[in-house]
Amino acid sequence: MPEFLRNLNPATIPYHGWVGFSMNHKTIDGVYHCLDFYWQGPMEYCSGMYHHFLLRDVSEPTDFYRSQQYTRIGYKAIQDDPAPQYPRRQRHSNM
Repeated sequence: MPEFLRNLNPATIPYHGWVGFSMNHKTIDGVYHCLDFYWQGPMEYCSGMYHHFLLRDVSEPTDFYRSQQYTRIGYKAIQDDPAPQYPRRQRHSNM
């Protein structure tokens, strides 16, 4: 997976993604739930559109980077949380 992502987007590192257990698919051995993996490249950042992959040979979200057997599902819309809004610092005048 790291080589795939690097070759797909060599100048930058995809920096926004989600990974979780797939409720519809099992790992190759049929024992565990495999993983759904969603990521955004710089062109999709904050668009709500993600590249969706099914990682078929790992079953722990923290091991997503170890996957060697994956299937590209396509695009998926996921509603992102709104971007944080930080309060602006008020200027004080001494007049």
